Amino acid sequence: MEVQEMIKMSSKEINKRLRECYQQEAWQNNSIPCKPFGGSPKESIGPWPEIIYKGTICPRSAQGLCSPCGYSNVPEIVENRTVANKSILFQTKFILEFFDELILQNQRRKKPYPNFHRSYSDGTDCMFALTTTGSFFSEAELDRNTGIEILDMFVNYFNKNKINPQVYIETHAHDVKFYERGYFEEIKEHLQALNAVVVVGFESLDNFARNILYCKQLDKKDFEKAVSIIQKELNLVAGAFVFAGLHSMNDYEVIEDVRNTIIYLKDRKIIPVIMICNLKPYAMNTLLYKYKRYNLPDPRTILEIVKMLKEFSPDISTAEKWLIADPVGGPPEPEIHSFNNPRKITCDRCADIIYKAIFGDYNLSGPNGLRETYDWKKFEEKLSFIDDCECKEEYEKMLERYRKNRIDLLQRAEANIKFAFEKLEVYCDGLSG
Repeated sequence: MEVQEMIKMSSKEINKRLRECYQQEAWQNNSIPCKPFGGSPKESIGPWPEIIYKGTICPRSAQGLCSPCGYSNVPEIVENRTVANKSILFQTKFILEFFDELILQNQRRKKPYPNFHRSYSDGTDCMFALTTTGSFFSEAELDRNTGIEILDMFVNYFNKNKINPQVYIETHAHDVKFYERGYFEEIKEHLQALNAVVVVGFESLDNFARNILYCKQLDKKDFEKAVSIIQKELNLVAGAFVFAGLHSMNDYEVIEDVRNTIIYLKDRKIIPVIMICNLKPYAMNTLLYKYKRYNLPDPRTILEIVKMLKEFSPDISTAEKWLIADPVGGPPEPEIHSFNNPRKITCDRCADIIYKAIFGDYNLSGPNGLRETYDWKKFEEKLSFIDDCECKEEYEKMLERYRKNRIDLLQRAEANIKFAFEKLEVYCDGLSG
């Protein structure tokens, strides 16, 4: 068996075991959920709410895919699919009943919003994301009739209340194959009425990073086919998740990987949605971090990634040109993230400035961070305070070391996965104790 295949198979086994341990230890609520996760922009891919339905567990998580994923460890998952779908309808009613409190009052995006279609010139504009635990178009998570009913409920509510929405729907490329069986023909008008942006998991342009380190099990051709369906057949905007902070990669490699990926996306008019790794219990990256085999991206690395978005964003006016999820938020809320990481190079003062410049200060009433205002001039003014700090020089030295001393990434990944396998039970026992 070749090394890459061995790493992938071992990664899946480690992930399945970690998630099994979590399910054994997590508090289980046997009641049927009637309200979803989400509401705070801090728990969202953008400066507006993200709603995550509580339903059946993501089937890809159950297979051991998506090594850094934290949603696999969201509690209160309903095992019975029929009950889960009924529960999701109740959760939708809850969203609509409390739409003002959940959605309208949590809009931190500075206006004007993107130039999406408005049905009502005197209506209320709003934006939010909507997903199941894994993929909104997954048959295993959401049956066809339930999906149609949910979209019906939203469209009818918006028409009744004169609301102009833009809804970001998260899904997996393989689930867009529904189109071939006619599903999208049934919901195409619904999606267009919602000005839907369909965000597909891609993670990295590099096959090794995507399928071995992230353990995505996705061919680039399948991703491109899904995007083609979204853009050409459904006439919608497509987005793609880009992951920063894969295990075994150093900061220099993370920057290069993200840069290559977002350039590829720009050429295809796909919105990059940056996801930054944080640490949650019973996840691969967290295990490796505990034993000092992994470190989170430094705050200045995140800053370098954000600066790329100014140059490498697609020419789109009907939706956000780029998005970045707040690594401090959940669900579940991380134990450690880049900005409180005790192993970061950037000092606490500069880390705080970088965080607030990008994501905003939630203690302030109005939009003030870059992802809330898209105001590059003010963003750059805030960062002038970190240029003369000693930590900048230390960070640049670190990048230069990584640039010069290149150890083969495949060898590092192989060594880390072997180590993780050896420490797996010790790690789980330590958490359960």
